[in-house]
Amino acid sequence: MLKNIIKGVFLILMGCLLVNSAAAAGLFSSMKLYASETMEGVQQEAGEDTWIDKAFDILEGTTGTLSRGTAVAVLYSVAHEPDINFEVIFMDVSRESDYAEAIIWAYKSGIVLGFGDGSFKPYETITKEQFALMLYQYARNFGYDMSVPADFPQIPQSSDWAQHAMRWAVYFALLSHDNPRSPLMFNMDS
Repeated sequence: MLKNIIKGVFLILMGCLLVNSAAAAGLFSSMKLYASETMEGVQQEAGEDTWIDKAFDILEGTTGTLSRGTAVAVLYSVAHEPDINFEVIFMDVSRESDYAEAIIWAYKSGIVLGFGDGSFKPYETITKEQFALMLYQYARNFGYDMSVPADFPQIPQSSDWAQHAMRWAVYFALLSHDNPRSPLMFNMDS
């Protein structure tokens, strides 16, 4: 059941990626419908009926780029917004900050680390490789299949710190291999 939940989450989030053309928008609509149908039985079995809607509600009507804070908020929402004990970890995330609980949860869950200067940069546009690493860490925490064949190629232009996550995301067709350092682009218009 957990693999189906993770698969549904990835279908939702990955359906948001790089959807700027009419053909891609149609593909996204199909993915959204498939994810909803796939998750319906899982939700009924687990007695849950709102988490998938939360992910859609957060992003509904949004187009363009995704901030690092929003990306974490989506994962936090899908994880049912577990309680956290707030502590200052990043110099740019205070208790009153937007996404504060989501960011601290993601840090404590091993999903994000932030930047070397002690910041998280919640309003900065997330790149494909940053998003790939968040998804990779999230999936690993939930026991998702993280194996990639040794002969699967490296991702050109990907940063060293993101190479394993990008290879995983590309291997499982969650992201495309092109321009890993570019902003993550998506379209969630209904």
